[in-house]
Amino acid sequence: MIAPGLYQLSFRGLTLREAWRFGGNPARFAMAMVLKLRGVMGPKVWLPAHECEAECPVSEHSDRARAALRRFAEALPRLGYAESVCIRQVRNCDPSLREAAAIVALNADRQRCMQVAYLRSTGRRGEKEVVSVTGALLDSTELRLFEFVGHNNYFDAPDVAQRIRVRPRDIAAADAAMVRFLERNPHRAWAAADLQAFRRRAAEADDLIWESHVNRGLYVPVGGR
Repeated sequence: MIAPGLYQLSFRGLTLREAWRFGGNPARFAMAMVLKLRGVMGPKVWLPAHECEAECPVSEHSDRARAALRRFAEALPRLGYAESVCIRQVRNCDPSLREAAAIVALNADRQRCMQVAYLRSTGRRGEKEVVSVTGALLDSTELRLFEFVGHNNYFDAPDVAQRIRVRPRDIAAADAAMVRFLERNPHRAWAAADLQAFRRRAAEADDLIWESHVNRGLYVPVGGR
């Protein structure tokens, strides 16, 4: 298990596959490899990651977050995701991150889960807002996560998580991909008693993902609180 505390990204732990995926072209891949070889350090995070978030009423999301998430919140029940909670960030170790908010919802089949996340950050080019959609299934026989993602900004943890790419910011596409997965693997997904049970088990899988990152030196403990 991960010892609670502050950890920092070390580009030295980046794999070649991750460097190419993040870069997307030879020039940016070369840049990522320079960062790796030099052992450049990146942003800090608090682990376990689930300690950084808490459920909240939607009123605790900013007006900008609510506006960005509204159409997704309206679409979720139409796809059968009636049970949902709002999430906000309660611990932030990244000074460039201004807000992180999300909606997490469980489908009526109790297998498919959907998260729509809103991030607002600042950088050299000013403020940036990003909305991402992630679908999730949990393995019925082992602690393993199947994530349906519309982006390439993730680190690999093949022993614990399998990522399936879908169209960005498209709930229907992520949901359809999960339905196809279940049709091909009818007994593979775990059915949770409710959304809270799904979130608890998903947090356990997430802990294993982060533990794998720490074990390969991608994130290193730096102490502090």
